Order: sequence, then structure tokens, then C-alpha cells
Amino acid sequence: MNNIDSLLTQVLPIIILSASIPLSVLIYINYKRSIPAQNKLVKASENTTHIAMESDAIKRLQLQAAERFVLYLERISPNYIVLRLHRNNMNAKMLHSEMVKAMRDEFEHNLSQQIYISDRAWELVKNAKEETIQLCNISLEKCNDFSSGIDFAKIVFEIASLVKKAPTEIAVNYLKAEVRQYLN
Repeated sequence: MNNIDSLLTQVLPIIILSASIPLSVLIYINYKRSIPAQNKLVKASENTTHIAMESDAIKRLQLQAAERFVLYLERISPNYIVLRLHRNNMNAKMLHSEMVKAMRDEFEHNLSQQIYISDRAWELVKNAKEETIQLCNISLEKCNDFSSGIDFAKIVFEIASLVKKAPTEIAVNYLKAEVRQYLN
């Protein structure tokens, strides 16, 4: 029995070691195979997070562009722009010139924001600007060389009151509806 015990104590570690080597190799191979799959899962998760973050950033830019155009449209609406730009002792031509310049300058300042709103919204913003400038031009034509800024302002208000819905108001309402779509 002693010989068998001695033989077992010498052979048993060799048997266990020789069985554990292939088992270790199999475990290692399976581990190596699973790493690319895990990496793909991690990358897919990162891509999903990245896409969600990009979508949020784009949504923020769209909202900011809509806000800027609404502000622009409010600033060029006939009632607001006359009150904002009229100063004492201005004649009709001076006030007209200031109004048209302000509308064009602010429009050019916000020009790049068009990429964040729909083509329809952009068309409405451009039309609102052009029609408001046209309203100012028609008002100036009704003035004479001696008309004051106040005379010009009265004519602007009269003509604006004849329009059922101002082009600036139409564009603002459209932008608001577009923003509601971004938020849903």
C-alpha cells in the first residue's frame, strides 16, 4: 500500500496538471473570443449614447435658431420697429432708412441660423422681412419731402392695420408650430 500511496502522490499532481492545462487553454481561448463581442457591445452602447447626445445638441441648435428668428420677427414687426427706432426730429426718409437698415442688418446677422430650421420656415422669415420692407417703402411713397418721422410712422401703422395677418405674425406662428414638433 505504501508503494501505491507513494505512486499516487507522485502521479496525481501530474494527472491534475496535465488535465488543467487543456482546460486552461480552452478557458483562455473562449475569453479571447468574447473580448471582441464585448468590445462591440461597449462600442454600440457608446455609439447609441453619442447619437443621443448629438440628437440633443441638434435639437438645442434648432430651438436656438427658432428663438433667434422669432426675436428677429418681433423686432421687425411694424409696430415695434417704429417705436424702437424713432427719435425726435427725424424726418420720414431718415426713419424709413433706419428701419430698412435695421431689418437688413439683423437679418444678415442671423443668416447662418437658416440651416437649423425647415425650408418653409426660412421662406416665411425671408418673406416677412421683404414684405415689411415693402410696407415701409409704400409708406414712404405716401409721404412728401417735408413729412416728419411721426407722419411716416402713422402711415406705417395705418397700412399695417389693413393687413389681416402680418407676415411677421405668420412666420412666428409657423416657427412656434415647428418648435412644438422638435419637442415631441
